[in-house]
Amino acid sequence: MSGWLGSATLNLTRNFGVEGDLNGEYGSNNLGAASLILPTVPSSINSRMHSFNVGPNGIYRRDKYDAFGHLLFGFSHTNINASGVGQGSTSFSWVLGGGADYNFSPKWAARFQLDLLRTHFFSLAANHARVGLGVVYHIGAH
Repeated sequence: MSGWLGSATLNLTRNFGVEGDLNGEYGSNNLGAASLILPTVPSSINSRMHSFNVGPNGIYRRDKYDAFGHLLFGFSHTNINASGVGQGSTSFSWVLGGGADYNFSPKWAARFQLDLLRTHFFSLAANHARVGLGVVYHIGAH
């Protein structure tokens, strides 16, 4: 699955903040020849997942680099559909991870992030790895 990730951190001190994280992931699997051989098998299965999590964020700042770690809690929702028939599930979720920023200027940075998102959809626990590359814009003092 691939998608997007947006987050915002309210820095309470220079090295500690509260973070909110919102993401969406989307995927499709083509079942190929199976759908041609078996008439009841759909040609593809589509899925999407959205998550919202909030929690503490620790930040280590040094010159042009910032490293951060977070433990976030919230909820996730998924929907899986095939041939116009869908099934959804909502569950408690948590995120453990972190990353690093390279600060190009006081306002702009490049980010690498690696997280583990844990969900429990359809009564089944699952781990989802999230790898993110992106741009950071700092509002206020950094």
